[in-house]
Amino acid sequence: MTLRPGKDLLLKISNGAVPATFLPLTGFQSTSISLRAETVDGTHLYSPGWREQVQGAGLSAARVSARGLFTGDTGILTARNAFFARTSPSWQITVPGLGTLQGPFRLTRFDLTGPYTGEINLSLTLQSAGEITLDQGETP
Repeated sequence: MTLRPGKDLLLKISNGAVPATFLPLTGFQSTSISLRAETVDGTHLYSPGWREQVQGAGLSAARVSARGLFTGDTGILTARNAFFARTSPSWQITVPGLGTLQGPFRLTRFDLTGPYTGEINLSLTLQSAGEITLDQGETP
């Protein structure tokens, strides 16, 4: 297994065109992805002493957080517009060695901070807003 640099974990947002073009968001210094799957407990009086789960039931969700320098690139401005429009555009999150996650995400947090004598920093959080697919094709 080859170690992968964190800088290769990429976020891209759809420009809304058909066919879609995905615009990269640049300037991030740290990115994290959390995938979650909740289950439905199907244990009942006649269960054999072990918990049982209802197959095919439950909720899956994805959360993406990123922080870094505010670059004002087209991808960031597209994300800002989606935030204020309260829409859930399609995003691509490329994870080297794993694949590319794609689907609708809602930008739920868009924080800008900046010290008087420093650069402007950006933090954002995305929450899945529908089915997320994983393309396991060629990954960098």
